[in-house]
Amino acid sequence: MINNLILQGRLTKDVEMKVTQTGTTIATINIAQNDAYKKEVSYFFRCKAFGKTAEFLGNYFSKGSEILIEARLVNANYEKEGKKVFQDDILIDKVHFCGSAKKQDEGIPQPDPNDYKCDIDGDGF
Repeated sequence: MINNLILQGRLTKDVEMKVTQTGTTIATINIAQNDAYKKEVSYFFRCKAFGKTAEFLGNYFSKGSEILIEARLVNANYEKEGKKVFQDDILIDKVHFCGSAKKQDEGIPQPDPNDYKCDIDGDGF
């Protein structure tokens, strides 16, 4: 079964970082993506990353950053107040830089600017 998503867009707010009681880092991001055919239509996706990928997101991305992610869609089922709840989660597997680099004066360590390009052909960056 193939369950792959590739999303490219901009973060609508800063990365939300959490650490679980067991020490696992979790990052939640919101990506806005414009419709390719209807410029007035936008789509919004809430995505989660764990561990090193989450730390990477927290260190190098913020509101307005352009991003490309490789992810998978996972269905979560649980009971809440006696009712069965179904929820789809987008779990990030890989993160890629897109667009231009952030300004150096923002105080965030910057990788090599030559690495700031979309990698949608899968050959790595």
